[in-house]
Amino acid sequence: MQYVTEPTKGDNIMDIFLMNDPYMVAECTVLDPVGSSDHESVIFKLYLLHGGYSCDNSVENVDSDDCNLVYDYDNTDYVGLNSYLSNFCWSEIFSYCSDVNDYWSIFVSI
Repeated sequence: MQYVTEPTKGDNIMDIFLMNDPYMVAECTVLDPVGSSDHESVIFKLYLLHGGYSCDNSVENVDSDDCNLVYDYDNTDYVGLNSYLSNFCWSEIFSYCSDVNDYWSIFVSI
C-alpha cells in the first residue's frame, strides 16, 4: 500500500512509502524539504514493539500508549480461517472494487 498522498516535488508524488502491512503505519506526513533538496520530506511513524513487549496489560511498566497489536502467525488456525473465509461470495463482495486498496479495505473489514 502506498502512503504518500500529496506532492513531494512540484505537483507530483515523486517519493513513495510502501508497506505490505497497513496496520504498522501510524502516520505518514509530507513536510518542507531538508536543506537544499528539491523534494519535500516524507516523515512516517510505525507501530512497533516497545522493549520487546506486545500490548499486554499484565506486563508491568509498559505504558498502554506504547502497546501495539502483534500478529501471532505461528499459532493461527488456518483451517478455521479458510473455513470462515469460504463462506463469503467474494465475486459479489469485490464487484465494486476499482483498485487494490478497495479490495484490501473490504477484505480487512470482514
